[in-house]
Amino acid sequence: MRQDSVSLLKLLGNPYRLKIAYLLARGEQTNESMIAATGLSAQSFTHHLTRFRNRGFVEGRRDGRNVIYSLHDPVGGVSHLLSVLAEQYKVS
Repeated sequence: MRQDSVSLLKLLGNPYRLKIAYLLARGEQTNESMIAATGLSAQSFTHHLTRFRNRGFVEGRRDGRNVIYSLHDPVGGVSHLLSVLAEQYKVS
């Protein structure tokens, strides 16, 4: 098994990080919108988002005072996996 696959599955093994991934799969998000959607504190959210960024699954860009995050998924595998999980387990 490829190491990047193992890394992704470990990353998604946490329910908060899985929720963040679902949010990002829907499109670009600000940290404020994701904090509100997950119910995490800013500090905890930053910890989880940093794990995504360190593994190259999330990109951020500045838009004025905000940072807009997006899922970095050049071949579409992450988005496809999240789509299958969402459909299988009726995630909204």
